Amino acid sequence: MTTSFKICAVIPAYNRAHLIGEALDSVACQTRVPDEVIVVDDGSTDDTVQVVQRWADRNSFPIKIIQQSNGGAASARNTAIRQTDADLIAPLDSDDVWVPDHVQILLQAFHNHPNLVVSAGNTKRLDDLPQFKREAYGEELFKKFEYDCDDAGLRIIRGSAFKSLLKGAYIQTSSCIFQRAAAVEVGLFDESLRSYEDQLFFLRLSRLGTFGLYMAPVTLLRKHDDNTTHRRHIASHIVCAIDALTIALGDADKMKLSDDEVAAVRGELTRRTGRAMERASRYGIRPYWTVCRELTRRGLVASLIRPKPLLRALIHPKGDTDKLQQISN
Repeated sequence: MTTSFKICAVIPAYNRAHLIGEALDSVACQTRVPDEVIVVDDGSTDDTVQVVQRWADRNSFPIKIIQQSNGGAASARNTAIRQTDADLIAPLDSDDVWVPDHVQILLQAFHNHPNLVVSAGNTKRLDDLPQFKREAYGEELFKKFEYDCDDAGLRIIRGSAFKSLLKGAYIQTSSCIFQRAAAVEVGLFDESLRSYEDQLFFLRLSRLGTFGLYMAPVTLLRKHDDNTTHRRHIASHIVCAIDALTIALGDADKMKLSDDEVAAVRGELTRRTGRAMERASRYGIRPYWTVCRELTRRGLVASLIRPKPLLRALIHPKGDTDKLQQISN
């Protein structure tokens, strides 16, 4: 790659007319503005497209708007990535917000480290009030990885990040920049997943090169009722967490995983499957039965033989509110 990078901001949107303006404001206010901005409307039924167009006209800010039938965030991101020839992709979910130096901070890593595949930063939480909450990960994020620190404060992951990334979706799509060529090489985001597609994507990217992490928060993540991680979608979220690792295990040869790495995937898949019913039961009887049905379809019957989660779901059919409050905090 050259030292002069073309950057494309990729914004998937579904029924975000009330929020996407704030996301676009954060792009336009960057100290290093992206060279291209693509918004992919993923079959919205509100006036998201009109809001984006009015915003672009009002701010004299060029935006490429692509409309498609609903296929999920992975599909929308892939559509944009295929439409650009940029060197680097800067994803931004339409309900999140970049801090003003987001692009400048993450871009610097690629200038300093030519072999970098992903440059990512920390995040903070932004609720619907809005107000700032705690950092999403803080030092906990970096405890997952072994790293060396450069003079600019970038923490370069030592060796492959694969096994560390197995533990969870630690890198948020809205808080990173990645090489477009690498994304294309791994087949982009898996469109069969409605969540945890980001974890699978970064697992695949980890096979191609180095990851760099900044401690500083570069993105504000908004949590609200329409998030795929909200309790209304929790059953699907839990099942996708299992499906993502199942797909990774099936790709072991393609990703050239070592025996040790395959064993690590199997171990995390076993752990995640074992916790599925426990997690689902905290959200009430309906999510519990939905996850139960989906795991049965996948032949994961052994994880269902757990009386305690069933008892909890029956006692708290609408969810264990005390536990949910602990989880959300």
